[in-house]
Amino acid sequence: MPIEIKYTGTQQRWPELATTGKQSVWMPGQIEERDDVEAGKLLATGLFKTEPVALTATPSAQGIGNPGGPLLISVGDASIGVAGNPGNGPYKKSELLPTHRAIFNPELASLSDVTTTAGVVASIDTETETGEFYRKSMVFTMSGAAASNNQKVVLPADTLFGSEMRKFGYHTHVRLFCSDWSKVTNLSISAYTGTSDMHEFWVVKSGMCDSGCVDPEFSSRWNAKFRTFQFHASTQNKGGSPADWGTGRGVPADFDAAGFMLRIATSGACVIKINRIYSSHWPCGAFVAIGDGAYKAFKATVFNDFRKRGWHGGVSLFQDFLKGPIYPDYSDLSDFANAGWDVFPHMRNATTEIAFTGTEDAGTIAKSHRVITGQIRSKTTARAPGLRFAQFLQGSGKSNVAAGIYMAQEIARNGVETARAFCPDSEWGVNPHASSTFYNENLNRTILGTGQRSSGNDGWQTGWVSPRGRFNHWTGQFYSVDTVYQGASTPALRDTYQDSMLQTCINRAAEYGTVTWQFTHQVVPFDGTQPTIYNSGTAQWAAALTDLDSYFKAGQLIMLSPSEHAKLTYLRDDDVFLRWDGEWAYRQDPTKIAF
Repeated sequence: MPIEIKYTGTQQRWPELATTGKQSVWMPGQIEERDDVEAGKLLATGLFKTEPVALTATPSAQGIGNPGGPLLISVGDASIGVAGNPGNGPYKKSELLPTHRAIFNPELASLSDVTTTAGVVASIDTETETGEFYRKSMVFTMSGAAASNNQKVVLPADTLFGSEMRKFGYHTHVRLFCSDWSKVTNLSISAYTGTSDMHEFWVVKSGMCDSGCVDPEFSSRWNAKFRTFQFHASTQNKGGSPADWGTGRGVPADFDAAGFMLRIATSGACVIKINRIYSSHWPCGAFVAIGDGAYKAFKATVFNDFRKRGWHGGVSLFQDFLKGPIYPDYSDLSDFANAGWDVFPHMRNATTEIAFTGTEDAGTIAKSHRVITGQIRSKTTARAPGLRFAQFLQGSGKSNVAAGIYMAQEIARNGVETARAFCPDSEWGVNPHASSTFYNENLNRTILGTGQRSSGNDGWQTGWVSPRGRFNHWTGQFYSVDTVYQGASTPALRDTYQDSMLQTCINRAAEYGTVTWQFTHQVVPFDGTQPTIYNSGTAQWAAALTDLDSYFKAGQLIMLSPSEHAKLTYLRDDDVFLRWDGEWAYRQDPTKIAF
């Protein structure tokens, strides 16, 4: 197992070559993960000590903290907390796992509860695909083209699990199989009341999707395979007048449904199967703060406020960041790192110094990553795990998919394990920039309408489980308002917390136990002109901090860096971990879904 060690010597750039044979050098206070052998050799010099992996403060229902000092994750099931915060009973690491509540189990279903339309035949068959959770699946077979009509499935009112099986939670997961996604022109799933009132989630609409499932580039990743689709209640499209669900500010997290409907339209023969529908419930939500560009005005506000509380976040570094007084210097970046924050690259083309256009070859991408991370490693105390994360200038992780270049896999070759924003990922099977994807704002509004998916009022929750895999975390912006995705239109609005997207996101994260990632650039006082577009105001931040403090003390919200979020999910080192496809699997046998 890797061991995290800290260099306690005072020599600048201490070389470890004579000790381990590696060319690396160490700065005072630097922390890295090493394997047992290397760590042993370095510890034997007397210049190092073991350093438990620090996560953030973690609340319980009784409160937060550990008056006796910081609580750190090390080997075993140590508690998680922060020094100096009042309260008792922080969560243990083992408690920061989801509970999955079944909504639909095909083993308990009956065909008498299913109503199909012309051209669609329903059956309940023994599942032949290995590794699935239930032994049976509900199957919908289309022998040819099928019209867009609803296939209704009544959920049982009284089963072994009672009425709880009828409740759709804020995070609803649907395990779907399709023999040929190219034949699907429309597919949605709805929770309905028994009448025409429903909450609908789109999987495919007008031949487009936001998951990657209909992209021919990734057909081998989707066709004839079970995949899990995750939906947030706040991204639903209302049909009729159902009870409000999951939109925040006191609205219930659950929706009591009579059943579910599949709206299916196909251009040819195909088979769609459902193995399970469930909702995911975490003991608390999380807030991931990111300082885009690590500006000094961000450090003076968000960072300092977080540091006082022992909370962590992340900051990104441009290639040419040393440009003037508003930008960070190397000591600023070391301050972030020494306080437990992630410092990671804000990637762009290192040659042209503009956002990736999708024409770059693999060598250019690798060089671009090396240039930025080289600056971080050589001139600051920042190291892993922060450098295992990356994000992209202007959200453009474009790569030349036609040439077989996928940005996620290119940066993974350089040690990146999770990422923010929009990049082609052959592991998940998605290209957010493809014409068949309504992942971006303009297409999204056109296809789904305002308020759906990644725009409008959805709150920009990435969730504990990212709906597009570990390399495409959604991130909101401090300075957005509910009706304006790309940023509030006036300086006054950019300094306003009430009814802002930031307030919406924080509220939903705390109320529903979800995760919101939020970024900003500079945080500056309002003066009629400032904050300019893409920046946010100090009054807005002060109000947000008040909410964060309140939710933290109530046990509803914790603050995490990107790498800490990964350590609790995709990179979890326990008996179970979050698999690439969003399902929790056994460490000893990753082919089997754990719960």
